[in-house]
Amino acid sequence: ISALTLETRQYEVTAYVAVPDNSCRGVISGVDTRPTAETLTEELRAPGTNILYARMMGQTNTAIITFEGLKVPHYVYRSGGKYPCRPYQPRKQICGVCLDLGHRTDVCPQPEKSRCTTCGTPGGAMEDHQCKPHCVNCGGEHPAVDPRCPARQRGPYNKKHVQQHQQMQGRQKSPLAPPPPP
Repeated sequence: ISALTLETRQYEVTAYVAVPDNSCRGVISGVDTRPTAETLTEELRAPGTNILYARMMGQTNTAIITFEGLKVPHYVYRSGGKYPCRPYQPRKQICGVCLDLGHRTDVCPQPEKSRCTTCGTPGGAMEDHQCKPHCVNCGGEHPAVDPRCPARQRGPYNKKHVQQHQQMQGRQKSPLAPPPPP
């Protein structure tokens, strides 16, 4: 799917494979080419771990990789190169127009309420506007669009229920202990 049509308007979309429960995601940087998801998935290797899916993140040189199991390997390999792999930690989206969390600039529901991305003053970018960084989302002394803003951080996905399920499956498969003596 590359586009959706609602009434008379067409919207470009990008579809991705859903992440299975018994999986985790990692990120590598420095991928020097722009391979397709299929090519990248085929070329990547992680000894001891099965790679389910990999794709580039937007127009960056960073790739996101879905691994089978609940542990992200320290390194992955591609075409003779060794890439450090770190756990993927998604951030909440932030709008560059209204500075609200949860949506992107291109789909802002209130574009008339633009704000200065540095200080949050209503009115958007203004000529000769002198301001100090101030985040409208957390109150910190940084622009609201700063990727390190605490309000934008998401906790890691809770895989505890998957681990508990796997433990239960393991217990059911293990032989039953003999009954206690009379």
